[in-house]
Amino acid sequence: MVIKINFNTVKKFIKENWFKLIISSAFVAVAGSVVFYLVIFLPQTEGNKIIPAKDTTSTLSTLNVTVLPTDYGLSGKGMYADKYPDNITVNTIIVTADKLGAYGLAGGVWLAPKGWTGQGLLGADGSSQIDLYQQGGSKSYGARISYSEIPACVGCMVDAAAPYFSSATLEYNKGNFGEVAPLIIPSGLVATSISPTLITYTLPNENGLSVRGVVYYNPNNNYANPFLEAKFFLPSSESDVLDFLVKNFIIQENLK
Repeated sequence: MVIKINFNTVKKFIKENWFKLIISSAFVAVAGSVVFYLVIFLPQTEGNKIIPAKDTTSTLSTLNVTVLPTDYGLSGKGMYADKYPDNITVNTIIVTADKLGAYGLAGGVWLAPKGWTGQGLLGADGSSQIDLYQQGGSKSYGARISYSEIPACVGCMVDAAAPYFSSATLEYNKGNFGEVAPLIIPSGLVATSISPTLITYTLPNENGLSVRGVVYYNPNNNYANPFLEAKFFLPSSESDVLDFLVKNFIIQENLK
């Protein structure tokens, strides 16, 4: 079947209905934009499971590495690498990227607020203690962050993990540590179990500082450090930085 089009009729129709055609076209364009927004940005459903909305704030940020002093204890510098990259790239959030700093200590690179200072300690058995704090501050008070690793000392691991893990508490009591030094649970501790080997926790604010921590304890881990902990003391106004640093530590150390 051949359809013949009378172009004069079409031109007449357009001339008489041009306003309606413009309104209809605009409506279609707006409707299309709304559908696109809903598909891309709002959470979708898959059966009964909610698929999170796409994160439009994630970005890769390059941070220059500031090398800070490390005390190598009895190990000697030759046993561990003391060279650090000039910069690192981290997957962060736009609102916190300009607030972050990267610091080289104890053979690793650690994150903290920008402009901080600190020191590291690396033992002969590979244990490490990293303390970062504000310029003019201290590792003992004020805004501060500590990262610690215990790879070999079993008693040290049990002592550090006992306040957070029931298995470590049993070992602490079985080893008669409690008779020498009764186990002290931090007052106001609220622990959240992420897995049998990983917890996060909060403590009551300290002089306007939010207090959060991450503890990993796996004495059966023969391929990586069986104990790691990070403690964060940051102003409540910097909750975005605090949230990022907690999550970054878990991701950086591949804790599960």
